[in-house]
Amino acid sequence: MPYKYLFILSSLAGGGKSLKLKDKIIRTYKDLNLLDSLTIIETKYYNHAKDAALEFAKENGSNGVIYVCGGDGTINEVAVAIYGTETAIGVVPLGTANDFSKTIYENSDINSIIEKTPFPRIRPIDLMNVNGNLCINITSMGFDTKVLKYAYHFLEINKKLGGLAYFLGVFKALFGKKYDSLNYEFVDSNGETISGSGDIIISTICNGTHYGNGFNPAPDAKIDDGLIDICLVDNLKFLQLLPLIPKYRNGTHTEHKKVKMLKVKSGMIKTNSENIIANIDGEIFYSDTIEFKIIPSAINFAFV
Repeated sequence: MPYKYLFILSSLAGGGKSLKLKDKIIRTYKDLNLLDSLTIIETKYYNHAKDAALEFAKENGSNGVIYVCGGDGTINEVAVAIYGTETAIGVVPLGTANDFSKTIYENSDINSIIEKTPFPRIRPIDLMNVNGNLCINITSMGFDTKVLKYAYHFLEINKKLGGLAYFLGVFKALFGKKYDSLNYEFVDSNGETISGSGDIIISTICNGTHYGNGFNPAPDAKIDDGLIDICLVDNLKFLQLLPLIPKYRNGTHTEHKKVKMLKVKSGMIKTNSENIIANIDGEIFYSDTIEFKIIPSAINFAFV
C-alpha cells in the first residue's frame, strides 16, 4: 500500500522559514501524482505537532510517514507522539540549530531533501529514556546547558541572532561557575559497571552526534547501535577551557586528557549538592539525579 505523508511545518522554527516551503512540497508531490496522499499542517499552538502526529499515526500505522519541518524541539515532540506506533518520522532541517539532522544528513540542501521525501528508506532507530522522558538526540547537564539557557535569553531579545546566540551564550557562561561535583555509575555493553566521581564541567548523554548549534560531543555516536555515548569533561581552568571549545565543536576533543568517552546501555549521574541544570533535546530542567537507559529500535525513521 502506498505511503500517506504528513508534513508538519513548525511556525516558529528558523524564524518561520518552514512556512515558505509549502509550495515546494505541493509541487513535488503534484508532479508525482501524490497529492491525494499528502497532508500539510502549520503548527498553531503548543503541542500542536504532537497532537497532529498522534492522530495521523493512529489513522495510518505503518503506511504513515511524518516529516518534521522544524527544529530539534519539534522533532522530539513528534518522536514522543509516535513512540509505540509503526508510523515513521523524518526530518527536514529548518530550525535555528538543526543539530539532530547533522546525525542524519551529510548534505542538508532543503530542496534536495524535499524531492526525496516521497521515497523514504525506513528502518528503526533508538531512543533514550531520561528520567522517564524520551530523548531522540542528546541530554546534557552543567556548563553547556547554561550556554543554552543564555542562548535562549538572547534569542528572546532578538530572534534574528539565530546561531550567533549560542556563541554569545558560551561567552556569558565562561564567567560563572562552570563545574558540578558529580557521582556517576554506568553499565556498559558487557554488563560491567563503570563508576567514578569528580568536578565535571560537561556531561553529555548522546544518542545523536551534535547539539548546541553544531557542537559535536560524540562524533562516533550512532542512532541505531543500541548504545549511548557518554562524554565527561573534567573541570578546567579558564585558560585551559578556551582551546578545548573549538575542539569540542569539531569533534576532535576525544583524546584530550580531561575528556572521558564511554559507550553504555544505562546509567545514573548524581550531584553532591544542589540541583544541576540540564536539558533533554533543548528542553531545560533541574534535577539532582539523571537516570537513563537506551531503548533499542524504538521508532521507525524515514531516511531520504
